[in-house]
Amino acid sequence: MPESENGIINRAFMQLARRSERIDRNRLVETFVDVGPLFTLLSSHDHQIIFGRRGTGKTHALNYLSDTRAREGDVVVYVDLSNIGSSGGIYADQGLPITERATRLLVDTLLAVHETLYEYFVLRAEDFDLSLTGPLLDDFIDAASEVRVVGDTQVEESSAEVHGRDETSRAAVNLDSSGVGMGLGATSSTQQRNERGRVVSKSGVERRSVHFGSIRRMWERMTEVISPRKVWLLLDEWSSVPIELQPFLADLIRRSIFPVRGVVTKVAAIEQRSQFALPSSQGNYLGLEVGADAAADINLDDFMVFDNDASRARAFYRSLLSKHVAATEVIQESTLSLDSEPMFLRLAFTQVNTFDELVRASEGVPRDAINIVIQAAQYAGTEPISMEHIRRGLRTPGTNGIKRRQSVQTSVLESYCTGSYGKLLEREELVHSYSAVTLGTPCLRPFLTLVCYIFLSGTFLHRMSQAFGTMYSN
Repeated sequence: MPESENGIINRAFMQLARRSERIDRNRLVETFVDVGPLFTLLSSHDHQIIFGRRGTGKTHALNYLSDTRAREGDVVVYVDLSNIGSSGGIYADQGLPITERATRLLVDTLLAVHETLYEYFVLRAEDFDLSLTGPLLDDFIDAASEVRVVGDTQVEESSAEVHGRDETSRAAVNLDSSGVGMGLGATSSTQQRNERGRVVSKSGVERRSVHFGSIRRMWERMTEVISPRKVWLLLDEWSSVPIELQPFLADLIRRSIFPVRGVVTKVAAIEQRSQFALPSSQGNYLGLEVGADAAADINLDDFMVFDNDASRARAFYRSLLSKHVAATEVIQESTLSLDSEPMFLRLAFTQVNTFDELVRASEGVPRDAINIVIQAAQYAGTEPISMEHIRRGLRTPGTNGIKRRQSVQTSVLESYCTGSYGKLLEREELVHSYSAVTLGTPCLRPFLTLVCYIFLSGTFLHRMSQAFGTMYSN
């Protein structure tokens, strides 16, 4: 008996990859969804910071940008900071001075950049003169891994002086048949030698150091060789670096890379787990200023949250799921043809509201949407995914939608109970989260919505009456 269309689609759902780094590069390009002006902003030649929560697609966007720029002939240096050195070991070791930990981080990052540049020049030896690029890479690695000894220095001086004098005198009288002979001789020699020596001994610890000026000059020389191509430095997983070390890495980027023409830097970070600058004396700062030194005009949350822009969120997730499903082996090996995105939705879900429930429940995190739909497809089997399947998927361990919504509800309730009135619009978020997830049947939604508004409005009015009562009593 041939497998049903829904059975094929649900098996394809269950084959979806949850993390972009586990997907083949060509498939990443095929499945990338350009929502709104996202890629236009990302392709600008400005230094940028891309914000977004975990799972919102920062890595996918950077990989797509990397592939696009490489096809244009530019040099792409992609660095995954979560794989640099030992971010959970040496960098986080509180027993080491913060300057030592920060220096090791900078050196490891520069070594990763050097490795990528080395591979680029070797693979394109026909385009570049290795007699120029080879010494340049050597100078780069020397500047990035300079070693100095920190500790006590002892100087020892020694001198030696040797004097010597040898004298010899000789007198002789000889008698023989030829007559009388006399001889007189004298020999004298003097030796004098002076020796002086200076010995410098150092005792201490070898420590690496990074000279920002030298690194900047290396980048300038590099861009001269590469010109007219540009270098795209893509730093992913910024927030995996210990937060107290992030300003030091940001300072290296600002001082050594930002001033160099021909280098474009993009940083992917989680806003709440990032610290790009530390204030110092006299208005100076260590690191970089977000907005002034690097633009922060891309926040992936703005493009994908249902309540921010429902139509744009629907379009994004519709395209995301249809492209990922079409790229799976299940679909490619079957005879099923998904000609359009609307057709895909009609086959995969029982109704449009079911798909909207999935989009709303994911809360702007594509990885969560994939987790939920994988679970829902298991429950659906050979049937279209229904509202009940989506809700069961939310309750399954491994999908954190319920827990996150409960935290949203708790935070909103706490803000009202403590008298924080500044975000009245969060009532909508509370109503949506309760009505969409917490209770199972749609018939209870109107009642639940009314209860939520009455409760929140009553809390607000109670607090306001307390405030006015206090004011008039004074």
